Amino acid sequence: MKGSLIGSSPWYKLFIVFVLVIVSTFVSLLVGTLSIPLFFDISFSGLMDYVQSPELYERVDIVLYLQGLTTIGTFVLPALVAVYLISPFSSDYLGLSSFPKKAGIIVGLLVVLTLSGTVISDSLYRLSLAIPFPESMLGLKEYLDSAQVAMEEQMGRFLDMNGPFDFITVLIIMAVLPAVCEETLFRGVIQPLFIRAFKSSWAGIVVSSIIFGILHQQFYSFLSIFALSVVLGYLKYWTKSLWVSMIMHFFNNASIVVAIYFFDVSMEDINGSTDAFSLNYFLVGSLLFGLSLYAMNRLSKEKRRDLV
Repeated sequence: MKGSLIGSSPWYKLFIVFVLVIVSTFVSLLVGTLSIPLFFDISFSGLMDYVQSPELYERVDIVLYLQGLTTIGTFVLPALVAVYLISPFSSDYLGLSSFPKKAGIIVGLLVVLTLSGTVISDSLYRLSLAIPFPESMLGLKEYLDSAQVAMEEQMGRFLDMNGPFDFITVLIIMAVLPAVCEETLFRGVIQPLFIRAFKSSWAGIVVSSIIFGILHQQFYSFLSIFALSVVLGYLKYWTKSLWVSMIMHFFNNASIVVAIYFFDVSMEDINGSTDAFSLNYFLVGSLLFGLSLYAMNRLSKEKRRDLV
């Protein structure tokens, strides 16, 4: 069973991965839903009525619980099963067995990349908001706008933290788990398979990033998520270490949680909807981002030479 897909084509392996994702997502959601009465004040008899009720989304603790389980079930479990079938050396395949030399410099550059990257993310979000819709598609625009508002309201409830316990819980659910689980599946399994399937690194990174962006189901944030995914993809490809993309993914998500909890930043501020666009801010941020990315590429090349 272990390594049974070694001789299969990358496309067949990708098919198996996506089947595993669908099955594991369904099972984790089912298990999570059925286990709600075990941990929360909901009876088994009234469970289904409650799940179908809008009241469920007012219970942040239950929604966070379900999100945590489905994050594990959708991303990391199918990834681990897939890599078990694909390679006899799971940690090497995923990129978990090594970390670039000059670790302190690498982590520092990842901090700069994360902070400077916010200006690019903000600009892409503003660009998405400015996309013109023809009159025939105004109904679609209204739907997307309402979905964005609902998502922001739900996110606001998630990030309404009233103490250290809430902060740690939200940090785990919204930063630690996505960084570990999403990176394991996308940069650890899906991206290498697409690179082999297309015989092209940039094509594999771009296609896997498109899927990554679509999976998040946020139309106005798609370009920002896609761009982040491309950067994470190249960091993994350059360094051959999944830890690097995990750390930056964690920094990216954690920065939002930290900003709201410690600095009382609002969701509107994070989305860039309350401030006017600043060209100087964009140019400085883009310059820092580009220089940091270039330095990461150079350091990763040094690492590869050291290993030869």
